[in-house]
Amino acid sequence: MVIYITETVDKSDIDKNFKVKHDKKFKLIDAKSNFNSIKRYIKSDSTLSKYVNDIKNGSIIGEIAIDENEDFAGYIIVIKDSGMIEQLYVYKEYRGYGLSNSLLRDGINKYNARQLNVYYDNLVAIRLYKKFGFKETFRKIYGNGNGYIHMERK
Repeated sequence: MVIYITETVDKSDIDKNFKVKHDKKFKLIDAKSNFNSIKRYIKSDSTLSKYVNDIKNGSIIGEIAIDENEDFAGYIIVIKDSGMIEQLYVYKEYRGYGLSNSLLRDGINKYNARQLNVYYDNLVAIRLYKKFGFKETFRKIYGNGNGYIHMERK
């Protein structure tokens, strides 16, 4: 499926370097049903490559995004049984096109994503998740000051 990103992306008051971009086409590809055609993308990302066997066997579901030049743009992966978003990532050069909105929407609608953890200082991501109805359920802060917020969508 090829989607044309026409989403409204607001100018960010959090990230002062954020620029809204237009006119780029992305293909969103289901990871499980198209595994053989996308495994090169999966293996090229150090985080995503850790899940290669889980994606292949279907315990992790989601999709990857590639641009019209077949360059890897981002992905969402969800643990099938729990609906936990394990990763949502858009490569820096593809931010501003509304791609994270599209990936998250598909995560919710196609893959039943309903919970996630996000670093407590990642304000841009937290705003995105709240926009899609995720609410904070608890925070975990470690002794070194790092931590995360657990969010759920009912």
